Amino acid sequence: MTLKEVLAAKISAHRFSGAEIAQKAATAEVFFGGEAVIGDIIENLTADLEGDPPKGEALTDLRVIAALGCLEPDALDAVLDVAKTAMCHKSMRGRYSIRDLRKRIASVGELVLRARQAQQASAAGYLAIIDIRDSQEVARKFLSYSAFGKSNTVLFSSKVWYFWQTNAYRQVQPEEIRKKVYEFLGRCGERTQFGVTAFKANPTKVESAVHALSALQVTDPSRIGHWLDAETERPKPGSQVVFANGILAVERWLACEADALIQPTPQLFNLATLPYNFDPKAKAPLFEQTIHEIFSGDEDRIRALRVFGGYLMTADTSLQVIMCLIGPGGSGKGTILAILHALLGRDLCTSPTLSDLSDRFGLQSFLGKNLAMITDAQWVGTNVRSSVERLLAISGEDAVRVDVKYAAPIAAIKLTTRFMMAMNELVALPDNAGALFSRLVFLPFTNKFRENGDPTRRQRIIDSEMPGIANWFLGGLRLLTHARAAAVEQGRSAATIARELLRCPSADEIKLRFRRLSSCIVAFIEDECVLGDSHAIEWQEMTFAFDCWSENNHHRDRNRDSFLEELRAVAHTVTDTTTTDPSGKRVRILRGITLRTRVENAKPRPANSPGGTPKPTVQPGSPPPPPPRAGGSENAQPAPAAPPYPPGDSLEELLSYADAKPKWPSQ
Repeated sequence: MTLKEVLAAKISAHRFSGAEIAQKAATAEVFFGGEAVIGDIIENLTADLEGDPPKGEALTDLRVIAALGCLEPDALDAVLDVAKTAMCHKSMRGRYSIRDLRKRIASVGELVLRARQAQQASAAGYLAIIDIRDSQEVARKFLSYSAFGKSNTVLFSSKVWYFWQTNAYRQVQPEEIRKKVYEFLGRCGERTQFGVTAFKANPTKVESAVHALSALQVTDPSRIGHWLDAETERPKPGSQVVFANGILAVERWLACEADALIQPTPQLFNLATLPYNFDPKAKAPLFEQTIHEIFSGDEDRIRALRVFGGYLMTADTSLQVIMCLIGPGGSGKGTILAILHALLGRDLCTSPTLSDLSDRFGLQSFLGKNLAMITDAQWVGTNVRSSVERLLAISGEDAVRVDVKYAAPIAAIKLTTRFMMAMNELVALPDNAGALFSRLVFLPFTNKFRENGDPTRRQRIIDSEMPGIANWFLGGLRLLTHARAAAVEQGRSAATIARELLRCPSADEIKLRFRRLSSCIVAFIEDECVLGDSHAIEWQEMTFAFDCWSENNHHRDRNRDSFLEELRAVAHTVTDTTTTDPSGKRVRILRGITLRTRVENAKPRPANSPGGTPKPTVQPGSPPPPPPRAGGSENAQPAPAAPPYPPGDSLEELLSYADAKPKWPSQ
């Protein structure tokens, strides 16, 4: 007889009814995490052991050993005998040392022993027979037998416990985990001299099991939104949207594949799910009507909101933009924020203030969140620069440090949070270099809305149209994805095309106002300076002009070195050099910039023009005419001599007048 026939005969001697096989298969599936079919032992073991030489690898494969839970002790002994025979085959001895063979046989025997213990525990009415001296083994059995279901359903990350509930991991307190361990140990048995008896749990044994459980299931917080297994057919991390009825693989959905909606699985470490089902046929007529009323049918603003909302539904942060809703009160900003909050759910949203961004623990609430809604952006006082620094770091996809209360800080993590700020008026956020300015997308609200006399409209939209609203925003995500793909095919920047979809022409003037408000250097250059490679000016004259302008416009004083650095941050072409004039004095010169008044004074004015000097008529031999009187009055005092500005802007002319320190014209 062949090995297959011998093994089949030994197993068939222990016949089971269909119900018994189903019950034992379920027991084995819970214990081993795999399917249990008696035929699997025959096919896998014979295919593996009849080779020349026998491989013996299937003996340690849990998918094969899972079927051992279906067998009686005598059949288990038969399988173990076959395994020992195969391991001791002369061809196997040539491949493995005696020590290795003993280890492999022991591993098979240990698995068989576990299956026996599972059967004995089931017969005695216990979930499992445990040995508290092996804490890790207790933790493994807890993962298999606990009410949480399959393995990887309890995770420990940054001193926080999570357990799987329906379609997402939920944070639980340590006391809840201890309670579950107590319940599990109370239903287990232990082997004593009197046989298998009920296990008596105490705090020490429970803490030992919880400690081992945290070591087995520890997960880095940067894995949020990623798959815990290495299966290659999974959707790309960050490209899925978790609905209440499944996981929507966005790439498959864009390709119109039938299997775009995946069943929820604990292998995805997600902390939140959308609180409604995915329905590709759902519509939202009242919502679309409301959007058209808020924006007066402006397609540019409607498209920008739709694209940004779809962008928020995934963990993609590559656009590196911050959306600002700006407009008077009652213009619809609150309605949009409430709908976006309902779209993503409370588990994917956080509502900080600008001041919270500068707080030590201000970023703790950002973990696992898609959207941070600053519902009423206001001046944040002395910590405004810290808030801007974190805005730039998070929106720029930089790794940031997150301090967690009563836990070790997360040294470096890339947050997937995007920002949306609502403001009634522009907020002055310091930004000389223009980094924040380049990331802001303004969405103006110009109409008085207030639900147009229907205070229940917002809630009716949220209660009845969320699946349709999700489809509307997913349409914006489809538009964004297709625009990016087209840009790549044309050799253009995908980020530039995406920003064009978010741009509203009606917001261009608001952006310029914000640029001027965010940097007094920008305002000074616009008011008093001219940029150009041919221009140059003495350093002291420029700083004196800025000091006078700052005082007149109530800006804070700056030392001269910081002024130069801020000036370079705004005008990158400005350089400074130091040289020596003919008298031996060192003079600092700024190139690429000058004062507007110097350019205007250097322009020649035609005779008899407004503000120009009339060309005198002098007869030959007559005395020169008297100097003109200021203001044209007979009693007016003579005009003061013009400051010794050079007629041009060359460096030589500046150096020749280096000793002349003309006062600022306003003094």
